[in-house]
Amino acid sequence: MKSNEVLDLLEWSGAIMKGHFKLTSGKHSNQYIEKFRLLENPIALDKICSSMSKLFEKNDIDLVVSAAIGGILVAGGVGRHLNIKHIFSERVNKKNVF
Repeated sequence: MKSNEVLDLLEWSGAIMKGHFKLTSGKHSNQYIEKFRLLENPIALDKICSSMSKLFEKNDIDLVVSAAIGGILVAGGVGRHLNIKHIFSERVNKKNVF
């Protein structure tokens, strides 16, 4: 998937938000991508996961790992397209653990 196609998909799904946002890093931005707009749309989610998996299909990948909550569906979709296992980590006391 080309960059403009990803942007179109983000816009189509309503994931691109404009305004004032304070990010978890503490920085500020006038745009934010709300990943849950993609995750709640099975067509958009599958297109993103399929495109991501193609980036790695020629590599010797054994496992897809993501952060908990929002990343779980993406890791699952990429893992499904690559036909490999997917797991996630959770943040406990400010550290990601399995």
